[in-house]
Amino acid sequence: MLQQSGWEEKIHDQAEANRQQPLGLYGALIIEPKAAAVKYDADYTLLLGEWRVTEGKTYPAMELEGMLPNYFTINGKAYPSTETIKVKQGQQVLLRFIGSGQFIHPMHVHGQPFEIIATDGNPVPETARIKKDTVLVGPGERYDVAFTACAPGKWLIHCHINHHIMNDGREEQGGGGLTMILEVTPLSRGWQQLAPSFCAFCV
Repeated sequence: MLQQSGWEEKIHDQAEANRQQPLGLYGALIIEPKAAAVKYDADYTLLLGEWRVTEGKTYPAMELEGMLPNYFTINGKAYPSTETIKVKQGQQVLLRFIGSGQFIHPMHVHGQPFEIIATDGNPVPETARIKKDTVLVGPGERYDVAFTACAPGKWLIHCHINHHIMNDGREEQGGGGLTMILEVTPLSRGWQQLAPSFCAFCV
């Protein structure tokens, strides 16, 4: 019986884990609290993965010579095929980063400072939270980060290891791999004058 509210876990098979997990046999199990303290307007789970593709065949990516990853994905897709997150200025946004592979990924959010509100399914007390724009996600780790969409425009969410944002060493449409777009629609023209106080640190 699972009783803890607001809990999340990466689920995967333990048989032949060195092959099955790197080839995509995993997912996210999320238990929502009955009475959430904050209702998020946008809630996205982002599974970070790595792959070794050689001569049209996909292999498990590992820290071994000849098996290092050359493709990196968010929810199984590499940029520019990754999803675009579309929100409106002032909306509450929750991103759930999950390290589903075997490599670390410092995930950076442009233009929208966030707070880490939970780690590995455990809430972070409000008094222990700090503003950040990058979180280091290791294998099997889970980080929930929350922010109020403040600065309008198209912003990047991406890994800060350079070859993790390329596809087999090449850029496509200005990027690749662990990259996605966060599109924030402004409240109105002249948003800097009309925006509430949550935008003060983004301008």
